[in-house]
Amino acid sequence: MNRYAEAAELWSLYLELEPGSAEAHLNLGSVCWQMGRYAEALEHAKTARRLDPGSREAVFNRALAELLLGRAPAAVKTLERMLRRASEYMPARFMLAAAYACCGKTNRSLAALNLSRPLHLVPTWSNLSTTWRAD
Repeated sequence: MNRYAEAAELWSLYLELEPGSAEAHLNLGSVCWQMGRYAEALEHAKTARRLDPGSREAVFNRALAELLLGRAPAAVKTLERMLRRASEYMPARFMLAAAYACCGKTNRSLAALNLSRPLHLVPTWSNLSTTWRAD
């Protein structure tokens, strides 16, 4: 609905009632990056992660904010660390590919997608007889 300012206000009000809500920080951070407030988005992602250390979304939002702030190497570091523990988390793999591309590392970008095997996003991909390699 593109009503980001209203959403930010509502999430901020919610945080006044529940300051320890990782979900509220996560969502407020998402609203912030939608509004171009990337530094705030980064801080909310860090807070969400501190409040919920197991949140993959908080790590993803942190990397996204880093990338939007022009800090692609920091985003790469964040995502590589995350993917060592959660290699199946596809949003992070795609974001890592973008971050590598922003760093000018095309081969690593393609390898992050691991295109030598189907991504299992579409069931018919597993029937492909040829593979695409990122080497």
